[in-house]
Amino acid sequence: MRLTHVIRNQQSDTLEAWVEPWCHPYRVASGSELVLRYEARSESDARIDAELTPERLVLWFGADHAPAAERDGIPAKPDWDR
Repeated sequence: MRLTHVIRNQQSDTLEAWVEPWCHPYRVASGSELVLRYEARSESDARIDAELTPERLVLWFGADHAPAAERDGIPAKPDWDR
């Protein structure tokens, strides 16, 4: 099953979204949107666990492969240069 998870940053600061278990960091500017598209084999694989820490939003995916990302409609790679 194909799924989409959308993160809209409505804060005044940049939000760091950390995608686990692949350790992929994405910076989401204020007013921006990060879309994560992924494949899941079952409903249990489709579940995302999220934890908001003072530093970042951590998302744990149960899928076999890292999600494809788009930032404001443009394909995005992880922000390795943090």
